Amino acid sequence: MKYISLMLIICVFVIVTERIFPPETTPDMITEAIAFGTERGKEVPTLPFVYDGCTLFPDKLPGLDLAHACYEHDIAYWHGGSSEERKLADTRLKEAAAAQGMFGQIMQLPVYIGVHLFGDTFLTRMFNAHWGFGHE
Repeated sequence: MKYISLMLIICVFVIVTERIFPPETTPDMITEAIAFGTERGKEVPTLPFVYDGCTLFPDKLPGLDLAHACYEHDIAYWHGGSSEERKLADTRLKEAAAAQGMFGQIMQLPVYIGVHLFGDTFLTRMFNAHWGFGHE
């Protein structure tokens, strides 16, 4: 129980720190985000693309680096779309976690449940990171 409590405290600390110091959104990232939509016949969202990492989850933990997968997930969330597209984006994030060894296999389900349950709620809306956040 102490180990789980310590892990939760560390995760909360990392998440808060990442929210205070979000990663930089580069011009190349913006270009890639626009290209993602263009390739799928989507209009460019009205709000600018902003990469914030894994919004309510640490970008990196020992044995698990989700920074790039969360970047791709943010692009899909910026564009938004159908519920099937959202499920696909969430599934791709889960698969990226699973591909990172034993810890990723363990964390894939919590990652998926987290984005699927909270990816379009008041929590992610507080951070402007919800499904279709580019279209507000």
